[in-house]
Amino acid sequence: KGTGLGLATVKSLIAAHGGGVEVKSDTTGTAFSIYLPVSEKKKPTTVFDGRGKTVLLVDDTEFLRSWLRLVLVECNYNVLEAACGSEAMNLFVRQIEETDVLVTDLSMPLMTGNQLTRVLRELKPNLPVIYITGFASGGIAQDPEPNAVLHKPFPKEALLGELARVLPE
Repeated sequence: KGTGLGLATVKSLIAAHGGGVEVKSDTTGTAFSIYLPVSEKKKPTTVFDGRGKTVLLVDDTEFLRSWLRLVLVECNYNVLEAACGSEAMNLFVRQIEETDVLVTDLSMPLMTGNQLTRVLRELKPNLPVIYITGFASGGIAQDPEPNAVLHKPFPKEALLGELARVLPE
């Protein structure tokens, strides 16, 4: 019970990018094929090297945490991984000297990213912090102040760029 404009909108968007849509129907169903031209522009690639720095990564979403760990390890970061604030605090206390930066979700059960940051900065005041959040920018309390905020979903280059910016040489 839609407006009937969905396919027309799709077709016009694809045509605007130099592509086309092919539709085939028979008694078993309908198939849509979308064709887009290959882009000739190549994005400049930036090489990110974490230089063995250690990231304390805290997020209660296992899939996101796993993806971020893979991205970070691939770029030569060491990763301490925690699913919640209390787990992160245990890792941090055991490896406080090695921990170079905290990357934490803001919204987690029992202990928020803000609360975790406050506790860890009591122990290591200059700890760089990157918040990751699914909330719109107007809806997040940034107390204590982070070094950066990334809004989900974000490309891996955004996180790697912020890490390169906030971590001292």
